[in-house]
Amino acid sequence: MSLIPKKGTVYVVDDDEAVRDSLQWLLEGRDYRVRCFDSAESFLSRYDPREIACLIVDIRMGGMT
Repeated sequence: MSLIPKKGTVYVVDDDEAVRDSLQWLLEGRDYRVRCFDSAESFLSRYDPREIACLIVDIRMGGMT
């Protein structure tokens, strides 16, 4: 058994492409696996609840948040 924890995925949900790109660049630079989505609906259609993950969400998006 490894003592080094596996890094999970960081999900970024934001309707602003520049914000998504910036967060992805920053987090991947720290060796995180990042998946970006432009809407809550898009994220929910692909999210696997069995996966270790962190979610960064824009709370002022249109649609479901």
